[in-house]
Amino acid sequence: MKFFSIFGSRQKALGLGLTLMTTLGGCAELGLQSVGTRFDDDMRPPLSTPSTNTGLALRELPPSSKKIDVAIYKYEDKTGQNEESDNFTRFSRAVSQGMSDVLIDVLTEVGDGEWFNVIERANIQDLLTERQLIDQTNQNYRGLQQSALPPLRFAGIIISGGVIDYDTNVVTGGVGARLLGIGNSFEYRRDRISVVLRAVSVQT
Repeated sequence: MKFFSIFGSRQKALGLGLTLMTTLGGCAELGLQSVGTRFDDDMRPPLSTPSTNTGLALRELPPSSKKIDVAIYKYEDKTGQNEESDNFTRFSRAVSQGMSDVLIDVLTEVGDGEWFNVIERANIQDLLTERQLIDQTNQNYRGLQQSALPPLRFAGIIISGGVIDYDTNVVTGGVGARLLGIGNSFEYRRDRISVVLRAVSVQT
């Protein structure tokens, strides 16, 4: 009985191996092995947003003699304006909701990164909670009575503000001709966004 049970397990292992070889062979025939690799025909290089003239001018500024420590807490949309639509209601916001991240990226690129030390404070509570967890773990399991973390870097200037106004259809126009709803037409419209950017000294 012992001989036949071992022989049976060997047959099962052999059958499983043949099944895997057949499956891998089918994947090779279908070309699935190249999916996600540089040999994949559907792979395309990532596209990056081109820099604006203002962005290029900020990046080409001469380096500062001393970097300035600036903190970014929240730079957000304060209008609550939804995206405009003539046919149906849209619940997407009219302006980007990641403006704090954009502002941080812009400040880190000013003068090729030689102007500001950007200190992110948008998620300050998460940072403080994580530091507290580390201190409690070190105290309970390593017997450390003092924090092993370095003190938080503080900033001399706080950058604040946001989008305060959004006006739609400031300029509209178009050309075209239609007969019974059939024809060519071209229309355009322009929206206007008002933003505020303040630099507040921590000594005030």
